[in-house]
Amino acid sequence: MPANQFTPTVYSLTGKPGFSGNYQETLSDFGRFMRSEMETRLGTFIDQYMNFQEKQGETVSGDREVFLFEALMLGVFWNTYGGYAAGSGSSAISLMQQTASLRSHGGLKRKAADIIRGALAYRLLEKPSDRSRFLFPDPRGLARLIAWMKATGEFHREAARLETWKNFLEQMGDTSAFVTLSVFRGFARWFSHESLLVLGPFTEGVTRFVAVAANAYPLREDKISVLRSRTEYHLNMLGADIYNRAMKPGFDNCSERIVLLPACMKLNGGKKCQSAIRDGSEICTGCTAECNINVIRKLGKKHNFGVEIIRHSSALTAGNSFKRPGTAFVGVACAATVIAGGLELRKHEVPAQCVLLNHSGCRHWSNKPVATSLNISELMNRLGIETDQQPVQEVKCQKSEKTLAA
Repeated sequence: MPANQFTPTVYSLTGKPGFSGNYQETLSDFGRFMRSEMETRLGTFIDQYMNFQEKQGETVSGDREVFLFEALMLGVFWNTYGGYAAGSGSSAISLMQQTASLRSHGGLKRKAADIIRGALAYRLLEKPSDRSRFLFPDPRGLARLIAWMKATGEFHREAARLETWKNFLEQMGDTSAFVTLSVFRGFARWFSHESLLVLGPFTEGVTRFVAVAANAYPLREDKISVLRSRTEYHLNMLGADIYNRAMKPGFDNCSERIVLLPACMKLNGGKKCQSAIRDGSEICTGCTAECNINVIRKLGKKHNFGVEIIRHSSALTAGNSFKRPGTAFVGVACAATVIAGGLELRKHEVPAQCVLLNHSGCRHWSNKPVATSLNISELMNRLGIETDQQPVQEVKCQKSEKTLAA
């Protein structure tokens, strides 16, 4: 299938035509079920992990659900990418780690790194022949998986969290580490099956997209990023629910609220968008009435919250720039990347909540970008603002001249 036939609805929180399910209700029920199952099946390991963290001087109060989720995340990444990590040579991983580091500098260095990564990343790090290779479940295997994740340039935030798990496993001894990782992997396989049954109606487009993009993105630096499995989308959806719960107390303690909207929501991308830079932040000036960002800007004026535009999720690497006393943030992102952004804000202790975009639409997932949208009722709920009904209907999948990445 030609690349120009990519669908902008790789996932859709509104479901396919005729689907009667409600995403927020479905996720809430699934999250409740999964938290119970994680506690039952993984709770003993989390007890040990929390004791280890406390001995290291870490504060773990209120983080239990997050640690349960990290154990699941570890299992999902191992099952998904362990074979690639086992099959990638050390020299290839080292080379790609260097390009990933170079890419973080931005400007010409980023462009040069992207050229190198477009030519080499997928061929060196995610060869189809390596998919079924076995990565032995021990601390050395986890170290290799972490190195591979860093080399991709796409999972460095997740890899940083797994470093603490590697330290924990190393002090357990190989036999106990083997048992622990085997349990995590088994639970992740079960999660993959259960999440497909419940959240699958919202991610049906992923399978078709991956089948097309695998061949149509031969030299794209983002190929590894966009070829994510449905299980990873479901993992991010569950993670959004868990991180929202964990971060809500700090969020509620802040008097000022700011919503961070991705540039892919712009109706007029590129030069036609008349947003302005004020005090280092990109601000909507209301140039187009129908633009979703402008719609939310108007709601902000009515309900006393600010709105800023994030051109790319990499902007969150400057997490300290969001540390403003008394200010909390609602980050909006697509289902493929929401946890990475949440991890960055959490790392910098920024009070936050997150809302998923209704669908993907930027250049990473479509060669004809469309303006993305979100559920405004859910946004208002995260902000703690009560409304009788959804105040404004979102603009649906309108074409944008040049929509940037979320």
